[in-house]
Amino acid sequence: MVAGIPLAAAPPESNEILPLSQVRAGMQGYAYTVFAGDQVEKFDLVVVGVMPNFMGPKQSIILVELKGPKVEHTGVVAGMSGSPVYLEGKLAGALSLKLGVFYKGSAGGRDAD
Repeated sequence: MVAGIPLAAAPPESNEILPLSQVRAGMQGYAYTVFAGDQVEKFDLVVVGVMPNFMGPKQSIILVELKGPKVEHTGVVAGMSGSPVYLEGKLAGALSLKLGVFYKGSAGGRDAD
């Protein structure tokens, strides 16, 4: 996304912010991003945990697993940073990091058919 260029608007969401202290592993939520063109799309996610002070003092991150066919194999990719993340219908943050590369196939190196 480029600042100053309007994209197709995502459905309006609550302006309420979910405090970090209320975020728990297992919470389900969703995020919005643009995969192609200017169409805003929603995808699901689940909270894996909160990593306190990960980036420095008082700079914690919410670790999530992305769900859905477009994101399960790619995870967060370039251009998704800043995509809003909602938990319990409240703004919880935005996508910003991809931690490591996790292989999604079988241990033998071939994906099951």
